[in-house]
Amino acid sequence: MPKKKSKSKTKEPLKLERVNERVKHNYTDDEMVSFAYLLGQKYRAIRAVQSEAKAVKKDYAARESSIESDIDELSERVNTRFEMRQKECLKFFDYKGGQVYWFLCDDLADVKMDLFDEADELLQYLIMDEAIDPVKQRGITQDERQQKLDEGVNEGEAGDEGETGDEAQKVETS
Repeated sequence: MPKKKSKSKTKEPLKLERVNERVKHNYTDDEMVSFAYLLGQKYRAIRAVQSEAKAVKKDYAARESSIESDIDELSERVNTRFEMRQKECLKFFDYKGGQVYWFLCDDLADVKMDLFDEADELLQYLIMDEAIDPVKQRGITQDERQQKLDEGVNEGEAGDEGETGDEAQKVETS
């Protein structure tokens, strides 16, 4: 049975309000195509930015590596307190003493070479009188001794008037 409506109560009107509320919305096909297009654009954009970032990182890495290399080189110089350099030297063979000496040409600039007739005299002055220290010194090798003997034989064959091996050590001055 249906309920009877009471006549004593008055009807309340429906209350309606317009409000904004978050509710589920299913995208349309057109919206999905639009989103896919935008997604592709954003994907390309992020790859471009990442590519630029990699290039910048490589540049910074190369610059950093260069600076680190400079630091290593300078540290090595500070720690060893020397470096090897190519310098013009005069090389003297002391066949009597069995040594080979190297002197920097810059150090010999003040030495009056023309005062010495033979290399032995100059070597005596440089080594024994401690006028200039050699920059390098080592024992003479058998090959160098043999070369000296061969030069003496060749000079004797050329008709040099009995010149001995010692005389072959004369210092050439210009």
